[in-house]
Amino acid sequence: MKKVFNQLMKGKTKFVEHYENPIINKKGEEKIISWHNSLIRDNGNIFGILSSGTDITEKKRAEEEKGLQSEMMKNISEGIYLIGTDDFIIKYVNPKFEKMRLYFFT
Repeated sequence: MKKVFNQLMKGKTKFVEHYENPIINKKGEEKIISWHNSLIRDNGNIFGILSSGTDITEKKRAEEEKGLQSEMMKNISEGIYLIGTDDFIIKYVNPKFEKMRLYFFT
């Protein structure tokens, strides 16, 4: 990071406004941080970088889990459908259920 910072200060590397990367916190836990960076200039010369970060670890894990669940639902051999408990509208059907529905209801 120090090398990248020094290159940015000298204008030798491309500036990235938004960036995500893992860090290790004081407890030794890995966290994924979304950074927003701004160059601080004086008369056009870069003299600093202002960075703020947001912990997006749980959001990334939830997205990953949702993707895995979606993939499992697509590949399961049984027909599955999900109905909303408030409106009783079908919210999701997997490919196997869609084939069954076409077979039984056409």
